[in-house]
Amino acid sequence: MTSFNQKSFDAISQFDKLPDSMLLDLNEASIIAKRGRASFYRDFKAGRLSAIKVGSSTRIRVGELRRFIGMAA
Repeated sequence: MTSFNQKSFDAISQFDKLPDSMLLDLNEASIIAKRGRASFYRDFKAGRLSAIKVGSSTRIRVGELRRFIGMAA
């Protein structure tokens, strides 16, 4: 089950206002893009998206997620 905290809620509700350089975790990105985490990992492996590791957590930049969502539309 996804843990949902205030930071996640703020990131999702304010997605259009976030700076492109901000990092989102895959749970947040999955909700915004309406895709599963496994889909993101396939896109990382195929080179369509860049993963950023922060410790053991995988993140994606807001700007890259916006670009990716725009390509899919």
